[in-house]
Amino acid sequence: MEKTEKATPRRRTEARKRGKVLHSREISNFGVLLALCLFLMLIGGFFWKNSQDILIFGIEKLSQKEITEQSLRSTIFFLSWRFVITIFPLLLIVSLFGIASNVVQKPFAITWDIIKPRIVRFDLFAGIKRLFSYRYMIELLTSFLKLSVIGIAIFIVLSAAKEQIIFSPAMSFVGYLLFIYKLILKLIIVCTVIMGFLALADYFYQRWQYEKDLMMTKEEIKDEIKQLEGDPQVRSRIRSKQKAFARKRMLEAVKKADVVITNPTHIAVALLYESDSMMAPTVVAKGADWLALKIREVATEAGVPIMENRILAHTLYKSVEVGEMIPVELYHAVAEVLAHVYRLKGKRV
Repeated sequence: MEKTEKATPRRRTEARKRGKVLHSREISNFGVLLALCLFLMLIGGFFWKNSQDILIFGIEKLSQKEITEQSLRSTIFFLSWRFVITIFPLLLIVSLFGIASNVVQKPFAITWDIIKPRIVRFDLFAGIKRLFSYRYMIELLTSFLKLSVIGIAIFIVLSAAKEQIIFSPAMSFVGYLLFIYKLILKLIIVCTVIMGFLALADYFYQRWQYEKDLMMTKEEIKDEIKQLEGDPQVRSRIRSKQKAFARKRMLEAVKKADVVITNPTHIAVALLYESDSMMAPTVVAKGADWLALKIREVATEAGVPIMENRILAHTLYKSVEVGEMIPVELYHAVAEVLAHVYRLKGKRV
């Protein structure tokens, strides 16, 4: 069945739990290159000077005629320490940019589903099938195009500097190092710009692919709605239980009623009036047919008077819900019934 519907929020949440989120590797690669480029442009002087000092110091020490074991150890220790100091800021900035470029796309979340062992991941035939899949071919083609574009750009930069490269052996050692540094910086800047465009294009492609993978069929939408709302049979059973509970509670209220007005067999309405807490008589129970019969049975057992008044019973049944007070237009008719009941009980109104 064709997937034509956009993914629902529930589908997106489930996909995220399984670790399937919008993610572009080219964005991460661009973040690392951008960090390297910014580092060399902003604090490249520090990096260059320390690198130059390390090389010159190392060459001078190692070119000495007399090298003792102690001096060799101290030289190696000094060079190693200076190298760590030099390279640490670069590694720190590159790492932070790399982490940030991933976190921006994929906020931190523990997805246990990813680390669960699955047989399909070790399936040889499944692996071969993936090698010839449409997505793998697209990734292979984009990787080839990326390497081609970057290769052409590097070739153009090196071609522009071919004369300096040819005459570089005539440069001084420090001048040669400076030339190499500037050439590498230029190459990194060019690659960073190219990767920026490639990362942007890859992001939009990955976004399109992600939305396509999440798309659902109309049948899946219907199944999800059923799961959210519950099975119709289960809902029916729940409603039946709720109605049964409400009827039971209503029949318990009949025992405290002042009177039950009937039609005489098809309708029964129970009224209660407590002058201390009620502004008007209230319908505490009502029913038709078998429920009306049940109300009369409970009223009889509880000793609640049953009065026949077809018009009043029908009007109360149609216009007043259980728990509501009677409307003003029925005050007179209900008052006459209650007055009669009170006289029978010897109760004062």
